[in-house]
Amino acid sequence: MNSKVPPEIYNVEGLTPIPLNEKCPVCGDELFKVIVYGGAEIPFLCSCKREKEKKEQDRRKAEEEQAKKLSENERVKQLRKASNYTEKQKTKTLENFVLIKGTETAFNAAQRFISKVPNVRKGILFIGACGSGKTHLAAAIGNSVLDKGYSVKFITAYDLYEQIMDTYTGFEKSEHDVTNPLKTCYLLIIDDIGTTPPTKRAKAVLHSIIDSRMNREKPTILTTNLTMKELAEELDSRTIDRIPEGFVTFTITASSYRKKKG
Repeated sequence: MNSKVPPEIYNVEGLTPIPLNEKCPVCGDELFKVIVYGGAEIPFLCSCKREKEKKEQDRRKAEEEQAKKLSENERVKQLRKASNYTEKQKTKTLENFVLIKGTETAFNAAQRFISKVPNVRKGILFIGACGSGKTHLAAAIGNSVLDKGYSVKFITAYDLYEQIMDTYTGFEKSEHDVTNPLKTCYLLIIDDIGTTPPTKRAKAVLHSIIDSRMNREKPTILTTNLTMKELAEELDSRTIDRIPEGFVTFTITASSYRKKKG
């Protein structure tokens, strides 16, 4: 042993005295060895003590990872609770989507969208007949986004219209209370655009939401059974003008997903 090494050295963390030449009762090796490395004298534990410390470190790391996982699971649970998803919509995934002729392009678009989260800037407009699977795809995208820990809001155009109208007849919620969560969540899904009365106010509110989200570079998914020409009659002209900029449009040509399943 180097003669310069004192009979007693200290660890760095707690300055606890470390006795030299003490034998390990397990392996019989020196409990602490001093190794000179780069001009510095460094105490090393015997092999079994090092193994014990490594196991303890691995245990603490596993506990930390488990705690982090539980925390993430709790976050996802809270996000799901706030998403407005129905029990049925919670079950929608790409895995249980039955591909039929006319849905392939939209299905592939949903896959690409999910793979790019959170680096998604453009939304999706799904156009298709009633029962063609567009709502399933939209809900499936939302479920995958929720699983990744990002906030999602799902609302039908009709429910949005009803909630806005309710703000004019009561004092429980303001229009801001209704629209702000829809403007600020990571992903917004508005189902069945065109089912609301095409009033001037309804058009203005929808434009405000979509315009705000595009300015924030937050993706939105819209579904409708209207053609683009029919949609132009239902929406604010400013909203229609922004669709090419903020959305990629996919038309589902399948006549009825539900009938095909039956």
